[in-house]
Amino acid sequence: MFSTEFEIAVLWVGASALAAMLSLAAMLLGLFLWQAYGRWRRERVLARWRPLFMACLYEEVASWPNGHNQKDMPVPLSPNSLPEGERDEGSLCEYPVKAHGSAATSVLELWRHLHDSLGAEQGRLLEQAAMKAGLPKMAISLLQGALVKNLCLGAEVSGRLKLVDAWGELIRLLAHPDVDVSSLAAIALSRIDTRRAAPVLVPMLADGARWQPVFGRDVAESLQGAEAEFSGVMLAPHQLEMLDAIGSDQISQALNEVLDAPKDDEQLSTALRLSKTPSLLEKIHPHAGHSQWFVRVQAANAIGRLGSERDVPFLLPMLGDASWWVRYRASGALSGLLGRDLASMEQIRGNQADPFARDMLQQVIAEIALSGEKP
Repeated sequence: MFSTEFEIAVLWVGASALAAMLSLAAMLLGLFLWQAYGRWRRERVLARWRPLFMACLYEEVASWPNGHNQKDMPVPLSPNSLPEGERDEGSLCEYPVKAHGSAATSVLELWRHLHDSLGAEQGRLLEQAAMKAGLPKMAISLLQGALVKNLCLGAEVSGRLKLVDAWGELIRLLAHPDVDVSSLAAIALSRIDTRRAAPVLVPMLADGARWQPVFGRDVAESLQGAEAEFSGVMLAPHQLEMLDAIGSDQISQALNEVLDAPKDDEQLSTALRLSKTPSLLEKIHPHAGHSQWFVRVQAANAIGRLGSERDVPFLLPMLGDASWWVRYRASGALSGLLGRDLASMEQIRGNQADPFARDMLQQVIAEIALSGEKP
């Protein structure tokens, strides 16, 4: 039929290309059908569960199923009315519709979305419905899986429902390599039992490489209810920053303790940087002569931020400091306390015997003049 080997080769190449295209088309079609089936299945699950969750917002959950008009509900509320394959006999709930795998994920995502959208009172009703509808078992099953998305979802739901039975799994997830998973597990633990979780989570907040800065603040916010349990404990630099980030009332006491008796220079530097009330000035003043230059820098900043003209004498010795940064920060703090008054700055500069102090004041005066600011 074909006269030459070239024509035969062309035929084979064409047939192979056609077969490859058909295989690719079949794969794409299969993928499309699988996705379509997944969407259909998800919508079917949501169609069965959404009315159940919505109904709980308008009637007491305890009245289900006897007090509910089942004709209006697409979801059978009694397990005996379900086909045997759809019953969940081992569930803790009283009348669930069984949902496993991706169906359980869809149900939990729906519940979380509704919970986010509601106020406190309706949220409480929705939580009651979740407990009766078997969501605790679904959430804990997700915590035992491997997918990061499902682990995050399971941790969120476990925390919102305060599932004590999920405690062990959440503790295990604190060591998960994904930061989202570990931080959501920490927040869930604090929601379930703040006092019980705090001894575990507070030391972890000092691990700046893991949770700083965003996730550490989220975890710290979840521990607000247990602040009184940790007086004198949350004093590490990162922990001081967490207390400051959440606006904790305990931060003042912690800063007082550190400024009085710092454990190390880094802790003291952090406390000086976080000081925001003039009442701390008496404890800040002595650190203006600290042996470490970075501590003196923070002391100068704090005096300039919190002080007044009465605190100027504490800055004058720092103008001749051996560290350029200390001299610069002290000069800037001084200009702030004097209202950036060039005449006062010039007068102080003229009274300085140290050439480094005069030079630094001259630089700050030039910066003020260049910026065109007026006192």
